[in-house]
Amino acid sequence: MEVLFESQTEYTYEIYREFCNKVTAGPRIIASFVMAVVIALFSLFSWKFFDKTYFLVFLFLAAVYPFAVFATWKKTIRKSWESYKLGQGLISHYRFYSDHVEQENQLGTSSYEYAKLYRVIEGKDAFYLMLADNQGIIVEKSKSSDELCAFLQTLITKK
Repeated sequence: MEVLFESQTEYTYEIYREFCNKVTAGPRIIASFVMAVVIALFSLFSWKFFDKTYFLVFLFLAAVYPFAVFATWKKTIRKSWESYKLGQGLISHYRFYSDHVEQENQLGTSSYEYAKLYRVIEGKDAFYLMLADNQGIIVEKSKSSDELCAFLQTLITKK
């Protein structure tokens, strides 16, 4: 089978962080916003039925909660990266064929059929070929040809 495109990605913390943010930050942002609204509603409820001090406490919590979630999320990404010793600095080479992509790096070679990918997501700087809900391979746009980027855009799925 003929190789259509080739690319490579060096796994750095910045690339990993962007992957985490693109793949899982959306639901976290929504959940954080919903929780802040619920806390704000408790604040209004306490204004009407309880002491005004509770109103101020709940209002403060509603304002601070999203920032606390964001700080925790940043720390979780950093800890996860630091625990992933095998992936730090890993350079993966990708060969794209008509029906699958091959990934080769210091750890070995893997092959993934496009039809069996969980989904494909396009970010600002990379494409994410998702193998599962939170696991995927990263294809940097800056190290990919325009033709490869156009090809990967045809694989983008919504889930």
